[in-house]
Amino acid sequence: MSPHKLRHTYATNLAEQTNGDIPLIMSQLGHTSSDISLLYINTTREKARLAAEALDKRREKL
Repeated sequence: MSPHKLRHTYATNLAEQTNGDIPLIMSQLGHTSSDISLLYINTTREKARLAAEALDKRREKL
């Protein structure tokens, strides 16, 4: 495990636990740009699909 891989793992876990709280992730990683922080967050296609479905369901309720 390299420090770089550890940083990616930490960012991904933090994103999952905080429902993608980008300002918090940026703060924890020491970034000033959300674009850079997003590069550290790894997700699977299945997680992305489930997130999109959840957003669609929320949109339908509105």
